Amino acid sequence: RRATGPHVNDGAVTVFLDTSDTQQNLNRKIVELQRYDDATASWVRQGRANLRRSVSAAFTFTARFHRLRRGLMLRIVVPRKTGVPCYLPQASRSFAS
Repeated sequence: RRATGPHVNDGAVTVFLDTSDTQQNLNRKIVELQRYDDATASWVRQGRANLRRSVSAAFTFTARFHRLRRGLMLRIVVPRKTGVPCYLPQASRSFAS
């Protein structure tokens, strides 16, 4: 699975996943947005979104998260249930909102 870096724009984050190498259908599968909590030194789920097939490419999927505060340390997580049978669970690099 290839993932481009999340795009942050006007308090929203857009995620792009490309599965053209395995041709796995991720339509309506879940991805999570997590924020880093300094108080507990752990990642906390901020939201969940369904992946949708991109119109421009057959095996590119997008998800969008809205209404994010500025200055949060975030990451995108693809859970095990979303990736099976072709991919392992995975988290993106952290990024600022």
